[in-house]
Amino acid sequence: EFDRNRTAQLMLRSQAAGHVAFRVRTSAPRCIVVLPCAGTLPPGDHVSLQVCSSERYIGAGDLKFLVQAVAAPSADPMPKERWAELAASDVQEWNLVGRL
Repeated sequence: EFDRNRTAQLMLRSQAAGHVAFRVRTSAPRCIVVLPCAGTLPPGDHVSLQVCSSERYIGAGDLKFLVQAVAAPSADPMPKERWAELAASDVQEWNLVGRL
């Protein structure tokens, strides 16, 4: 849930034995910024994401977020091109809903 400053936090925690690459997508990319929107977590680590809105109200309905994660070979960031090459069966996905 967003606070009065139109910000929220999302915590991602890895329970994997190896590195995990993640990325977050939103249904309103022009109005919502997620920082960092992608990265790689070491085994057992976590990251706090900052979710900010540049708008007070974004139409009727909910904001949708898609969090994707996949096993990564190293701590290096996964390039956008590599995400496009991944088989859907290798990527775990979570759909989240938020409101301003």
